[in-house]
Amino acid sequence: MLEDGQTQRRVAQRIGVSPSVINRLWRPYQETNPYGRRPSQGRHRCTTAKEDRYILSTARRDRLAMAQSLRNDLQHFTGTRLRTKTVRNRMHEGRLRARRPARDVILRELNCAA
Repeated sequence: MLEDGQTQRRVAQRIGVSPSVINRLWRPYQETNPYGRRPSQGRHRCTTAKEDRYILSTARRDRLAMAQSLRNDLQHFTGTRLRTKTVRNRMHEGRLRARRPARDVILRELNCAA
């Protein structure tokens, strides 16, 4: 309606909102690309969707692989440097838990004989 030449006040009355709402929405529309996306908030992901799939598929293949070894594998094949915490987060998103292999209990000879 504004592009057709109507005033902001008239558009606000027809839609049923205050003129300040129309003004707040119209100004950025004129200044930027009206069809482009606005930049999103938050930190950018350091892994791509392909790398996320690689982490999950590798973790599913080797269920006892630790997050650190998964991180080293990814770094070796793709060159992407990650923190181990990032690998754990991606596994959590894929509904997998990071696992640590259980160590055998060290028994002394006396305990073995008993």
